[in-house]
Amino acid sequence: MNSKGVTLIEVIIYAVLLVIVSMIIGSQVKTMLKSYTGGQRVSSIQGGSRDVLAMLAREIRNTGFKRTLTPGTSAGTWTINDVAGVTFSDGSSIKPSEGTPGDRLNIRKANINASGDLTGVDDITYALSGTILQRVLDNNTTDLAQNVQALQFQYGLHSENQVLLNQRPVVGASWDTVNCTKSGNMQINVVGNVSGRVTCNTSFSLTRGHVRVSFNVSGADGFPEALSEIKWVLRGNEGNGAVLGSESFLPRSGKNQFDFPVLLENNDARLSLEFTSTGNGKLQVSEVVLTKVSTDRFTWVNMPDSIQRPLVKAVKVFLLTRTSGETDTKRSGSITVANYNCPTVGNYTWRLYEEIIEIPNNGL
Repeated sequence: MNSKGVTLIEVIIYAVLLVIVSMIIGSQVKTMLKSYTGGQRVSSIQGGSRDVLAMLAREIRNTGFKRTLTPGTSAGTWTINDVAGVTFSDGSSIKPSEGTPGDRLNIRKANINASGDLTGVDDITYALSGTILQRVLDNNTTDLAQNVQALQFQYGLHSENQVLLNQRPVVGASWDTVNCTKSGNMQINVVGNVSGRVTCNTSFSLTRGHVRVSFNVSGADGFPEALSEIKWVLRGNEGNGAVLGSESFLPRSGKNQFDFPVLLENNDARLSLEFTSTGNGKLQVSEVVLTKVSTDRFTWVNMPDSIQRPLVKAVKVFLLTRTSGETDTKRSGSITVANYNCPTVGNYTWRLYEEIIEIPNNGL
């Protein structure tokens, strides 16, 4: 520089330095903006996925809820009311179907408003449409989440750990009758308006917890229409003592199963099939197996059959999401989602979420 100003060479040098500095600053800003945008995308899918799982958990947890309480005729008493339409034909309140990348789950539950009044039965389906997770209620579809790459469900059954009674096939001579007769290999004959039972004379020790009864009981010549109640009952004292646990059911053709709680311990427990009839009828019993089950441990299956569905007491939800745009993360290969391997391509951030939801009311 001289006294008259700057030279052309100095101007060029300053311009070059300005360009270099601007490029350095611009590169840093671009990196920061890209990182910020990627972080926003990751934060968005994390927050959205957690909200969706929380909503699914609230609804699925009430699957099978089908009994309501209303004030009784006397002060301080309540009446238990069964809600029709909450179960499917197999006695469960779930109807699953498999798919890749998206399974489908259909549930039913009673709808109770904030005042505790029954307003109807909710029939809800969760499924993927492309990469959009949707909820369908009464033919009304709601989009819950986008960029969902896989939706899978697994179903938890209480694990069996001890066989208490095995009558497969049923041995008629092992069962004692009250207010009924038996013929052939365990055909129960009932006449008139009576309360009766058949009790297996094989005893076993029983502790508190849950049991599973698997059986084949069918009705004929007036039954089940003339049955006002039929249930499996566990009693002590050779089948004549206090009730240790019980569960009512409707006879269906083929094999049936359900779990029910045991409330009292007993070293001489017996299993009874007890009924109340309003007329004549016959029951055919061809198989009875009683097992102790563990309620703190689940056996997980991808697709329960019609016999297992009433026994499902938990649902495991797998939700695989991906950012809507690319991030700094680069991934190749695949991600295992339950029994499905999802390929991953591109610079996206992937998140796999799992949630276990217990459904204690299913099948009751």
